[in-house]
Amino acid sequence: DKARAERDGIAALPAVRAPQSQLATISGARLSFWCPPEVSALFQRHPPLESSDTGITLTNGLFTCNNAKFVKRHWEVTDEERPDFVPYDKGGGHKWYRTTPYMLYWGGDGSAIRDYRAGRGQSRRLPGEQFYFCNGVTYSYIGTRGFRARLLSPGAAFDIASSAAFSKTLDPLYLLGFLNSSTARFLLGVLNPTINFQIGDLRRLPFAMPDAQTGQAIIREAAAAVELAREVDSWDPCSPRFQGPVLLRLNGDGDERAAYQRFQEQAEQINRQEAEIQRTIDEIVFELYEISRRDRAVIDADPWVARERKPLVRPRTFQQCLKDLEGYQPGTTL
Repeated sequence: DKARAERDGIAALPAVRAPQSQLATISGARLSFWCPPEVSALFQRHPPLESSDTGITLTNGLFTCNNAKFVKRHWEVTDEERPDFVPYDKGGGHKWYRTTPYMLYWGGDGSAIRDYRAGRGQSRRLPGEQFYFCNGVTYSYIGTRGFRARLLSPGAAFDIASSAAFSKTLDPLYLLGFLNSSTARFLLGVLNPTINFQIGDLRRLPFAMPDAQTGQAIIREAAAAVELAREVDSWDPCSPRFQGPVLLRLNGDGDERAAYQRFQEQAEQINRQEAEIQRTIDEIVFELYEISRRDRAVIDADPWVARERKPLVRPRTFQQCLKDLEGYQPGTTL
């Protein structure tokens, strides 16, 4: 509708009129009257994402009470301090994968954090603690760039701004592919048409357990998307995976302009590949949920879904890339 389109910065779609009898509402979602009845029915046909039927758990992350005291950027941690620090996923609207640049002080199994929390009236038991350092899928609860899910960084604890999903039976890559599907994004917009994605909204998503073939297809596509995102991650000067300035890595003939052109071509290729992966996952999930062609068109045209159709990577400008070369030494972060 017009209000949602204006909120998302997208041109309003032509109004669709339907008899009141054809409109459905979803319990607890006041604005769900615009959702097609067949899509609304998914909430009755399938169990919620977090339930005994799915074996999936969603949990809030750590609230340290003082991130300035306990969290550092990875380049700020000295070699002597490193044994007492662990990777710390902390928000950010990245899709598929990103190595967190943050580190959390974890000396004494987090005893300093527990003591600090207790001194401020919080529990010594840390939120989501049993899932720290496990393989899972996270997202930022403030989605200014739309809803985006990514794998947790390997061996990481996670912040309250990066709530996460875990499963004992499903591959995290399957959860990643599903949560990044247009179907999941549309349903989240039905449950909560704001930029603040509450964990309760994700818990209520209708979840269809995949058969083996569907599961493997989603895992395969999500794994390919993760590899693309890992490559993009290696271009980021703030990432622990940074492999050096792109003008240095792609400059085989001493021509910086030519190196930048190669960089742009690589970025365009990655964006094309990621867009194709997204389309493939969307079709697989549409089939899994038996969504009609008509309702697929409604989902595809929805502003909440359309806002996410942005390139996976936006290349740094030539001047930014030149600046990356200044003072760079192998093994350093800019």
